[in-house]
Amino acid sequence: MTRTTIGMLAVAGAAVAAAATLASAPAVQAQSGGAAAVIRERQEGFRQMNAILRRFRDTLQARGEVRPLASQVDEMLAYYRTLHERFPPGSDTGAETWARPEVWSNRPLFEQRAAAMLPELEKLKAAAASGDAAATGRQLQAVGAACTACHDSFRRPRS
Repeated sequence: MTRTTIGMLAVAGAAVAAAATLASAPAVQAQSGGAAAVIRERQEGFRQMNAILRRFRDTLQARGEVRPLASQVDEMLAYYRTLHERFPPGSDTGAETWARPEVWSNRPLFEQRAAAMLPELEKLKAAAASGDAAATGRQLQAVGAACTACHDSFRRPRS
């Protein structure tokens, strides 16, 4: 096995382990630490999602190989499939949060915007898996637009 193959397998394994942890975290955190733990967990999840998107951006800017990034989208898909669970009632206080009250008061729109991320991520995964950097770059912009659409309605600016 080449070093590149071993490295790609290590990245894929880490992404699967992280996805499993993130997918199960809200219920565990809610039971063990209340609202503050839920807020910290979801913020950490968003930091991890942002890190994956930065890896895409950095790879594209460096004109690197995008195929190895495709498996990292699985972590994002797992997180966004459970996003609505990461904002249970009462998790708007207990720690600093950038979530606007509309997350809870306009739940249908929040869930619609969160769900809109899933097909965009699926397309990002497919584009990266194809090795087409240009298509991956275009789809990365579409994912960013889905992020912005949700943030514009449901996230306060950081102070």
